[in-house]
Amino acid sequence: MKLIRLLAITLLVSTVIIAGCDKNNPSCVPFPNSFIYTLDAYDAVDTTSVYFNKRIATFSFTQSTTSYSGVGNCPSENCSINLKIQNLTPKKVTFKYNIGLIYNNNATTFTVIDSTTLDSMATNTIGTLSNNCSVVTAPTTTVQLSHITYQ
Repeated sequence: MKLIRLLAITLLVSTVIIAGCDKNNPSCVPFPNSFIYTLDAYDAVDTTSVYFNKRIATFSFTQSTTSYSGVGNCPSENCSINLKIQNLTPKKVTFKYNIGLIYNNNATTFTVIDSTTLDSMATNTIGTLSNNCSVVTAPTTTVQLSHITYQ
């Protein structure tokens, strides 16, 4: 009886060690963290516009990071950077935007170039820009607008 119990305990311990730990394993404890960074965008394009040199949109970057703690092979991090754009004018606006993100002391960069149309004072959820685990901050993030039209 002692031998069977010892074999059962050994098998259980071996199974836990071999299975390791993943994000679906209850022995991995998730630690979610999230912050929002906003950046204002100005119409610096059309000098004849009533919105020239005025703030016309807010870009809100939400960075969500989940790290895991546990015994075995827990994933290190899951990350995402999501974007929402809000129109700050009483008019419908369409523009092309260029977002530059610089990470890890200029080691990793990427650029997002896209366009959007926003109704008066509306917000568009653009979605996930990146799954990079770096931080979006003022010195590392730029937004430039072009091809701006108001209706």
